[in-house]
Amino acid sequence: MDRPTGKFGIIEQTWRPVVRLTAYYAVLAGNLTFMDPVTGNAMLAYARLNVPDGMWNLYNRPFEAEHFRQPALVETSSDVDVLGARFDSGRQVLRLAGRSRGGKPTQATLQLANVPADRAWVVRRDRRVIMTSRQERRDDRLRVTLPLNPGTTRLELELG
Repeated sequence: MDRPTGKFGIIEQTWRPVVRLTAYYAVLAGNLTFMDPVTGNAMLAYARLNVPDGMWNLYNRPFEAEHFRQPALVETSSDVDVLGARFDSGRQVLRLAGRSRGGKPTQATLQLANVPADRAWVVRRDRRVIMTSRQERRDDRLRVTLPLNPGTTRLELELG
């Protein structure tokens, strides 16, 4: 017997009865066998960000320029899970929550951007001061290196 071939290679004889191609997936004998990458895993993380009118707001109410001047977490070492990062503009505090990956303690490196060089600041870990603005820097970035455990660690950058 002939084996059908096509975009998806050789299709097994048992699957031969039905082959239907649509815009984004292939159905063979009633079983979904192919999806494009956007329909698959790439959308899982995006779905977690789904908030009411999220896409509409993104396009119709974009962030103001001031948002991009606020302190932000811009880089972490690969063995860090960031659980949250939010800047409170009223209190001038960047709050972070993170933990080590894989259930093992690690030495983490975090890079914070838009930390003004002309203002006093303090970094606290679980409410204890670990860095202050008296330490030397070259630009608006601040590099924080600290040990992280599998439990949640809270970090705050407070601008004075």
